[in-house]
Amino acid sequence: MPSCGTLQSLRRITGTLEADTPTNQHMLNSVNPRVLVISHRAFNDKGASGNALASYFKHWDADALAELYFYAELPCGPMSGKCREYYQITDFDALRSALGRPACGRTLGGADIAAAVEENESGPSRLQQLVYEFGRKKHPSVMLLRDAIWRAAHWRTPAFNHWVDKFRPELIFLVGGDYTFAYDIASHVARRCDIPLVVFMGDDWYGVSRFSLSPLYWLHKALLRRTMHRVVGSAARLFTACDQMSEEYQRIFNVESTTLPTACGPIAPEPVLGAGTPVELSYIGKVSLGRWTTLRKIGEALAEINAPQQRARLRIYSTERLNRRMLKRLSIPGAMEFMGGLSALEVRRVIERSDILVHVESMDKVNRKLTRLSLSTKIPEYLASGRCIFVAGPAEVGSIRYVQDHEAGVVVTDMEALRENLKALIANPELRRRHALNGLRLAHQRHDAKVIGDLLDAALGGVVGSTICAPSALAAARQ
Repeated sequence: MPSCGTLQSLRRITGTLEADTPTNQHMLNSVNPRVLVISHRAFNDKGASGNALASYFKHWDADALAELYFYAELPCGPMSGKCREYYQITDFDALRSALGRPACGRTLGGADIAAAVEENESGPSRLQQLVYEFGRKKHPSVMLLRDAIWRAAHWRTPAFNHWVDKFRPELIFLVGGDYTFAYDIASHVARRCDIPLVVFMGDDWYGVSRFSLSPLYWLHKALLRRTMHRVVGSAARLFTACDQMSEEYQRIFNVESTTLPTACGPIAPEPVLGAGTPVELSYIGKVSLGRWTTLRKIGEALAEINAPQQRARLRIYSTERLNRRMLKRLSIPGAMEFMGGLSALEVRRVIERSDILVHVESMDKVNRKLTRLSLSTKIPEYLASGRCIFVAGPAEVGSIRYVQDHEAGVVVTDMEALRENLKALIANPELRRRHALNGLRLAHQRHDAKVIGDLLDAALGGVVGSTICAPSALAAARQ
């Protein structure tokens, strides 16, 4: 069987010879480019990153989508059926291979996924979960070790090559991260198949987010930056989650960059004003990276507002595990309560019964650097809900700046003004309605699923030359 590079070359020649025929041109543009997504997590609806990735490709042609991923889980949610071609290589496979065991990796089909889900084996085991939780602490030594294990692993197998060749990708869509091995794998596949590589950055992995005296931290950062310059710098296109990152990364890597906003779900037809008492505020997401300190200040402000009588309460929903001390800090009787984690369906229900949706970022210097170029994936869902958004945090942080620049919610960047802004918002339904209306306008303009789908199709089609690039879609994303 010829390699996918040979097949690609033949298709390019054929496409060139037939391009002048209107019928053939229509056939070329009737389906999406064949995209191989390379990401850490599988398509899923369990977390922010999985939801965001799924939102980009949920309208993609099923026969033109495949995914290579590295986490000990199976695809779930609507995309598990939408994307039918999967190849999984986990860290545990890579470790066994590096220690001299058999080559790593396996193909997954619909039957494999359905059987595992039925037996409740779709996620990592308890031991694997503990390993992942330890890895999320991002110790430099562990990060260097992980990359070293993947360099030693035997993942370039005939089975892997056969899977790639059978799918015949026209383009690689790499979800970037803070480990070098994923960039190396994506670069290898792109070279072998002689196809373009595009990179999506959802967070600022390149920047220096903190000062460290550890030489291992700086070694890891240097290796990562070198790899990113090599791979991202030679990419056909760079996608980023927010305009700030797009501007900075385009200067750093000298590659064309496009902001790819996260698509939202159904957009409410009009602002929704709850008539309940007390007014229901909801925060959904992580409380780490110092966000809990801002949430605590909101809770204290609500306690003061409620002093005469209860007028509002904040409920916090997060899947993160909290110790007793943290739970105590996020609980103020009558004002603030920690509710635990939510499923995807439960998130929608909580949003629907909320009057005000809250997003916060930490005010401390270290976490400001970590979140400066990030845009929370919850913001689009908040905007589309028709509820008023209340955000609090530093003005330079991506999520705060985004809502402020588009006047899509009430924004507090000075904690001294927190109480008065909350008090006014709680007391004034018309104020909430105006901000909710601005949020809906922004959702239609930048986060509508069709707008994002057209943008991605235009951008990727322009890269591989298989569809006509739609300037209107690219222009809409930059507004």
